[in-house]
This record gives sequence, C-alpha cells and structure tokens, in this order.
Amino acid sequence: MPSALRNRKGRNIDRMEYEQYVEANKERIKNNKEYYRRRAEIVEHPFGTIKRSWGYTYSRLRSIQKISGEFGLIFLCYNIKRSVSIMGVQELIRALKKLKKAVLAFLGLLGRGMGKQPQVRQLKCLIA
Repeated sequence: MPSALRNRKGRNIDRMEYEQYVEANKERIKNNKEYYRRRAEIVEHPFGTIKRSWGYTYSRLRSIQKISGEFGLIFLCYNIKRSVSIMGVQELIRALKKLKKAVLAFLGLLGRGMGKQPQVRQLKCLIA
C-alpha cells in the first residue's frame, strides 16, 4: 500500500493558479501537432539564431523598457541581415527608398489635415 494512503493526515496536492490554462494549452498542442510544428519552425528560428549564433543569452540591463529597447535593436539587426540575404543589398536599398517616399507622402497627407506640416519637414531632414 502506498505511503500516502497509509498516512492518516493525507497528502497535499498543489496546483498552480493557472493550471487549467496550462492543461488546455497542452491539449491544443496535442490536437494540432502539425500547426505547432510549423509554428516552431517559423517563430522560434530567430530566437535560436540570436541566442546561439550571435551569443545574446542574457542582458545586463534591468527594467522591461530597457530590455525591450535592447532586444528591439537586436531584432532590427536580425531583420536587416535577413533582408540582405534574401534580397541583396541593392534591392533592399531600392525597396527602402520606395518605402521612404510612401511614408513621407502619407505623413504629408496627415500633416495637411492636422496642421503639422513643420514636423513632416523636420522628419524629411532626418530621413534624407
């Protein structure tokens, strides 16, 4: 007979506060293996590359705001590097120039309707 059954006081079984959500997630994963396998291939690849290939395993910064800024820059670098490997440098530059024109045109439209044209001009100087 197991010791828990022999114990007159019984035994305590602790459950996390969010145990029901953990169990529901396990069930979703079990029922959608192909979906989660594909998700892991796509979503987790950048994290693995940044952690293992680039060596970013920790941050010396403290606070969510500072760490979010740091990792925002890391992922920006990852995305630029990935874009260069897919498109090439010249094609990426062409695409960014087109994007710059579209963004400035959009900001110009916003500025006229809201009286913020000076800010748009200032932005043009910063981007150029």
